[in-house]
Amino acid sequence: MEEYLNKIISDNDILNSNMKCVKVNAGFTNTVYILDDKYIIKICSDRGNKNRFIQEINFYLSNNDNKYIPRLYRYYIGNGEDYSYEIIEKVEGVTLYNVWHTLSLEEREDVLKLVVDMMKSIHKIKGEVYNFALYIKNKLNNEMNEVSNLFDGVVLDRFNNIIKNIDRYFMDNDFRLIHGDLHFDNILIDSSNNIKVIDFERALIAPIDYELDIFLRMCYNPIKYASLEEEKYVNINDYKDIPKYLKEYYPEIFDFEYFNIRHLIYDLEANLRILPRFKDDIELRDKVIEVINELNELISEV
Repeated sequence: MEEYLNKIISDNDILNSNMKCVKVNAGFTNTVYILDDKYIIKICSDRGNKNRFIQEINFYLSNNDNKYIPRLYRYYIGNGEDYSYEIIEKVEGVTLYNVWHTLSLEEREDVLKLVVDMMKSIHKIKGEVYNFALYIKNKLNNEMNEVSNLFDGVVLDRFNNIIKNIDRYFMDNDFRLIHGDLHFDNILIDSSNNIKVIDFERALIAPIDYELDIFLRMCYNPIKYASLEEEKYVNINDYKDIPKYLKEYYPEIFDFEYFNIRHLIYDLEANLRILPRFKDDIELRDKVIEVINELNELISEV
């Protein structure tokens, strides 16, 4: 990969071989380098992740004048043996997880106003309408097929009842660009309390309430999205008031008919998605059953 890095540097006039280069530990799908603490080179080293990588590039292109988004300087979509890559702005700051516990209530409210403004700036971009109910149903069915042996016939019948009724809960949709993986580990804050959002490989066109899927689950279980280094800073009591401020400053994102049912369906999908990796996790399996039962009760009342 270092040979390919050298080619990237030589091919782009904003870079040069004299720049200090530091490799960053960034998971398995991408190889990341920081140059002179100014540029980030992100290489899609797992070609199986290429489609998501392209999604991120498209997100940058749609938001290149957005003050909350790092600047995309250069990009290349590989074909054949070449790897895709992007050269983006290295922004100052630490994740919100690192500082949230140190902020006063007033400072937290001010930061959440910025988070809402950032969300709105992304959501203003309209997208093409598609059958979102079918998208959710396909995800649920595919995920349940992997773990159906963990549940008895009663639970599976109730799950199928949810699938049968999903369409009517997703009639009220306004399709916009959303981040798709919004939580405090993907929001950076600098010493002046300015924020930037990062990591756009899960960006998609969807109803805006889908943005709350991960963000609200972070509020209710904040340690789930924190890195190992950040876990020591997490106290659930510091996060319990975030939904209240979201409702105050961004009421439109909650203004969906059947909002509670929609978000229970999102929650069910999220838990089913990870269950194949944790089939022995009784608590997670029981959570899936609990959500299925709650959804069936709500469906019977509508």
